Amino acid sequence: MESRKTVKSMFDFESELHDQITLNKAKHTFIDCDFESGLSIQGKKFDKELLFVNCRFYDYVKFSNCQFDKPVSFNSCSFLYNETGFSMSECTINQTFSLKSNIFNCPFNASYCKFTSKIVMKLNDICHNTKFDNCIFDSIVKFGHTFILSTFRLLNSKFNGITSFSNSIIQGKVIVKNTEFDDKVFFNYLEGKKGGLSIQNSDFQKSVYFDNSILKSISIRNITIDRPLSFLEFRSKSADRETYRIIKDQLMKQNDKVEALKYYSLEMKQYNKDLRENIFSFNMTNTSENIPAHILPYYVAKTNGIQAKDNLRKVSEFLLLLTNQLSNANGLSWSRGVLFFIVTTMFCFILFIYSMESIQLKNLWAELSANEFEIVRHLYPRFINPTHNIRFLRADIEIKGLILGSNSIMIDLLGRIISTYSIYQIVQAFRKYGKG
Repeated sequence: MESRKTVKSMFDFESELHDQITLNKAKHTFIDCDFESGLSIQGKKFDKELLFVNCRFYDYVKFSNCQFDKPVSFNSCSFLYNETGFSMSECTINQTFSLKSNIFNCPFNASYCKFTSKIVMKLNDICHNTKFDNCIFDSIVKFGHTFILSTFRLLNSKFNGITSFSNSIIQGKVIVKNTEFDDKVFFNYLEGKKGGLSIQNSDFQKSVYFDNSILKSISIRNITIDRPLSFLEFRSKSADRETYRIIKDQLMKQNDKVEALKYYSLEMKQYNKDLRENIFSFNMTNTSENIPAHILPYYVAKTNGIQAKDNLRKVSEFLLLLTNQLSNANGLSWSRGVLFFIVTTMFCFILFIYSMESIQLKNLWAELSANEFEIVRHLYPRFINPTHNIRFLRADIEIKGLILGSNSIMIDLLGRIISTYSIYQIVQAFRKYGKG
């Protein structure tokens, strides 16, 4: 049966530290201990290694204004208090800070701390919010191989060494905001089909890697980058338009035109979606008490007129983007272009046939004799040619006893426009790999 030691109070913890110092032990070691009350350690300097192994913390753990000159390790521990949890504030850690294989069923907060040596936080189950706010990291930081169920936040912090989230499973969200990175950053091999990544207002001095990651969502906004971002085999179910644009631009800089075009298509889809949501989303202008009553009607009419013009522009752009998506998937699918060409030109050709005076609208195919159907079959290839001569087409029709109606010329013009546009879209899709 497992034999565990119970630490009932802060006094018991201090007594244990004193006993270990008296015995001149090389490190402060707590193995298989149950801490029943909170630990609040302030202003203490640790000049020996501090090691917790397979411990259970049933109340809070707080380090404030402490200095650690030797390694600090929490391995295979369980933090079970779900209110204050584990917190560190204004601490200086001069040796390795290690959190391995722990269960955090409570918040973890580090604020205004300085880590001058390596920090390793891996193989942990993070079930509550984790925050590193206003911290400085002077060496390597490893957050990888971690199961993140809630929010993991880096805010107003500075990383001077390599930072890695590699091989983590994200079911919550990783947030990086107002943070500086002076060395490489790795967000690669992330498994986040139910989680997301948000990077905002941050500076990256060296390369950032998102390779082989799968995320439910990603948002990258207002970042400063001096080196390329790598997105090899990266996948995300959703993102905002700005994120797709950044990824596309980075892929183009790396001459990966195939992947860049995919993200160009996603950027256009998202822009189309944004337009659709905003077309009729604006509200009537709110009146202001500062506007004189005799000017208010003019002010409202003018402002709403500006909004209406902007809305009309959005509708126009929405229709253009929708047509581009339907006709060749924003330049990615020649087969869709061919299908679009056949369907739209066939529709125009049927309207063209409907417009003939000798054919009844209600019984189009019933009115066509076998001979007339053969004529129509031969007319279609000429009709879809945008440069066909309407006089020769009219002659062929009238020789066989068919007469153009009053709308036939207009429909023929519409068919030319659609044919020309469809052919251009097919050619554009075929040239996708040759675009510079």
